[in-house]
Amino acid sequence: SVEHIGTGAFYHCTSLQNVEFGERMRIIDDYAFEGTTSLTTIRLPASLARISTLAFCNAGLERYEVARGSAYMVQNGVLFNAAGTILLSYPCGLKNEAYSILSSVVIIDRSAFQYAAVKSVNIPNSVKTIKESAFSFSAIETLAIPDSVTEVGRFVLYHCKSLKELQLGSGLKSLPYQFAEECTSLETLTFAEGLEEINMRAFGYCSSLKTVAVPSSVETIEEEAFG
Repeated sequence: SVEHIGTGAFYHCTSLQNVEFGERMRIIDDYAFEGTTSLTTIRLPASLARISTLAFCNAGLERYEVARGSAYMVQNGVLFNAAGTILLSYPCGLKNEAYSILSSVVIIDRSAFQYAAVKSVNIPNSVKTIKESAFSFSAIETLAIPDSVTEVGRFVLYHCKSLKELQLGSGLKSLPYQFAEECTSLETLTFAEGLEEINMRAFGYCSSLKTVAVPSSVETIEEEAFG
């Protein structure tokens, strides 16, 4: 009879190994199963209308599964909307060294790869938007954002301590607040012409970054952008 699982409902229930949702389940909120490190597989019912991309934040989840008739789809354990145009959630416990995003994807959703163990992600030219905190706290080591991406949210690469190399495409005009802050292993940062603005603390505390070549198109570098 349960239709809605609220924020933090099973927060850090580290011994939880299995969850079965009833056919009336409609909504799973932020952090509902955060830190459930023993929960490795979840099957989402066809009745589910909305699941937060943070529902299984920092959990042990290795794969999603969905029931027939679901508003979502899964490929190789990764959760997408039914059309495959939005990558919703990459399971934190999935142990791939590298992952290639489907060429149908247009949006990488909020916190989609947050805390993920993957080291390298190939972003196709179909992607236009990378939302807030998409890769934050992940184990990503190298990332190239293609020219097709025109919008990135705050905290996209926040606290990615293993990130060593980052390449930014020409579609980006502005890098937001704390975009890649505290990436303490970042050594190679490549900008493209067309970038106009680097906002406050975009690369704050990136202590391994020794040199930066700023393109001539940049008009504004805010305080503490590299501080």
